Amino acid sequence: MKKLRPKFFKYQIKKLKLNLKYKLTKIDFRGYYSANNLGIAESGATGYEPCYNIVKYLKKCKPTANDSFLDLGSGKGCAQYYARKFAFSKIDGVELSKQLYDVSVQNAQIIGDQRIHMFNEDFVKFDKYNDYNFFFLYNPCFENAMQAVAKKIRASFDATKKRTVVIYNTAKFKDLFLNLGFKVLYNHKNDYILELK
Repeated sequence: MKKLRPKFFKYQIKKLKLNLKYKLTKIDFRGYYSANNLGIAESGATGYEPCYNIVKYLKKCKPTANDSFLDLGSGKGCAQYYARKFAFSKIDGVELSKQLYDVSVQNAQIIGDQRIHMFNEDFVKFDKYNDYNFFFLYNPCFENAMQAVAKKIRASFDATKKRTVVIYNTAKFKDLFLNLGFKVLYNHKNDYILELK
């Protein structure tokens, strides 16, 4: 008999919570979609799975109203849902899939926080990195795309000289950031908070 791992139970609990949230509020963060299913595999994207609660990580960063938040590969907007609990001036997301973007816009309308905005773009080509200093990544892409993203975030720090924080869940390519001078503020298993200041 195959032994069930704690990660399996954690994932099942997440699914139950998201299904309940949808039933009660019509906010839809449910599901898992491969990049092939979404028609975006050629972009280097990995697909969609809703993030886990990131409030505990944001608390460690102590964001203020002078900070702005960008989720790269924002899917249905789950990270923005959690980030709205903090004083960010902007809470935005960039999502390549039109299918997921459309759901994220509907979710944002239900949530009703005027700080939340969505962009239906490729985050590798996105040109507004300088407008943000908090970035969230939930394993959204493969190495080549992540290398481009890490360089863009580093360039935005060099341009603005503002403290820059990257919350990177399932940080498969964290070394790309460390090689650019980011320091580890905190890590738990394979989740990392990296910063420049």
